[in-house]
Amino acid sequence: MKKEMKLIFSDGKIYLALLVMLLCFNGYSIPIWIETWDWDFAYRESALQLTIGGIFFGGIMLLMPFLSSIPAAPLQVEEIRTLFAEQRIFKSSVAQYAKGKLIAAFLSGAIVAGGAFAAHDPGQRSLAALCAQPV
Repeated sequence: MKKEMKLIFSDGKIYLALLVMLLCFNGYSIPIWIETWDWDFAYRESALQLTIGGIFFGGIMLLMPFLSSIPAAPLQVEEIRTLFAEQRIFKSSVAQYAKGKLIAAFLSGAIVAGGAFAAHDPGQRSLAALCAQPV
């Protein structure tokens, strides 16, 4: 599993998936912040609303399964295509091979989803603090 995680991070697909997911999170909130810059404080959405709104209304729910599988799926396809998977199964068991692949896919998906949300939330909080300043 350590080797698979090294391959996932050495490939640039995990960073591409993180960037696309972060853009999907911000796709809902940034236009609202730009529009409401000159509105009264009572009509502005809070940072919590904009953070959670990106999850439900920003298209992230549709793209999350695909973006979470982008880092690990090409490695699996490459192993099957080059018959390297059979060699790894001969050295260990099918259960160990499948367990390692599942854990690596789960961890890469969690890093993509959690990393994008962790980068998105402080950005929304800083925008809320910036926009809350009286003009």
